[in-house]
Amino acid sequence: MSLEEVWTLTSLFERARDVDDVAELLFERMRQLGFKHVACCNHVDPIQAPARSIVMLNYPDTWVERYGVEKYSEIDPVFRVADAQVAPFHWNNDYFLTRLSRHQKRILGEAADFGLTDGVTFPIHGPRGLTASCSVAFERGAEEPKTLTKAHSLALFAYEAAVKLRLANGLTPVARLGARERECLLLAADGKKDCAIADAMGLSESTVHNMFRNILRKYGVTSRTQALFRAFQTGELTASSL
Repeated sequence: MSLEEVWTLTSLFERARDVDDVAELLFERMRQLGFKHVACCNHVDPIQAPARSIVMLNYPDTWVERYGVEKYSEIDPVFRVADAQVAPFHWNNDYFLTRLSRHQKRILGEAADFGLTDGVTFPIHGPRGLTASCSVAFERGAEEPKTLTKAHSLALFAYEAAVKLRLANGLTPVARLGARERECLLLAADGKKDCAIADAMGLSESTVHNMFRNILRKYGVTSRTQALFRAFQTGELTASSL
């Protein structure tokens, strides 16, 4: 990577105010490289992630929901292989596949049913305790070596930027909600129950439950009422939003 490319990536992520900003920048740049789906995260359950962890992913909601319900993070084949090596690996590589159990191969098959047919994972190892990786999914044969090299660099810069923002905030959750989380809170503020919220947003009730759990975790509160108050207090929601 040239110094100019390093400076470009550094400047790009220095503009980020929080991890959500980093994620949006990462997703947009990956889309420009031809990768629709990205998962750059610590090896944790994305639905019930620890407060200090980094979770930046735009995988299909239905797959993330199933992944969390089935507790696949505990045996995720991509996570387990990335824990043990530093070199990137292709999901369709024979060496990778021969290291997997029958159950782990079934997980890959299920992921393909949700559009995650093939991809490459870049392991990320650092001194801060939690292992991590960044995976990019694509149609079989669509990747090019030069493009993957750019994606690898982008993943490393994005993850490091996210970690620095977490450290700058004392490893506490960033009190900034995603658009879907704000929509969920707005519907709750309108008096709707979880079943009605699920219908309005086109999600399952379990996904809505998990979304509220994530909102509480981000804000460091224990009730939805507190979360609503915090959202209005911080300007995430305003009177004109209702």
